[in-house]
Amino acid sequence: MRTAQFASPDGLAIGDDNALYVADNLNERLRRIDLITNVVSTVAGDGTDGYIDGTPGRLNSIRGLASDGAGSIYFYDFFRLRVYRNGRLYTIATDAAGSVSDGYVDGAGQHPPGRLAVNPKSGTLYSVTVSNITFPRLVAYEAVVP
Repeated sequence: MRTAQFASPDGLAIGDDNALYVADNLNERLRRIDLITNVVSTVAGDGTDGYIDGTPGRLNSIRGLASDGAGSIYFYDFFRLRVYRNGRLYTIATDAAGSVSDGYVDGAGQHPPGRLAVNPKSGTLYSVTVSNITFPRLVAYEAVVP
């Protein structure tokens, strides 16, 4: 019997499928744990640092999960706000120096999110940004993800 090896997990969320999702930070993977069978599977990330959308995609230091209860698991990975939905990764926003892909940010870009929360009724994603350059601020995203 094989067991899953986690490396510095940093974020948990219960998905709409009642599974536990884990940000497996140093393994560069989003993991799914079936809470009935205890089977662990990798749903996103191929274990290599990077920022590639798609299936399985690439992650870089995944952190801070939040579920919208409708099939999306939001998280951030090293200056990017991303989502796992419909079996693939999407990038919603990048930091202030980056560009926007598959969504939009309010204003001229954001600093890295510190923590995430989703309002399941409205679908609005909230983030507290973190930066040693600016004061922390609360940001609301209303990105549409396929």
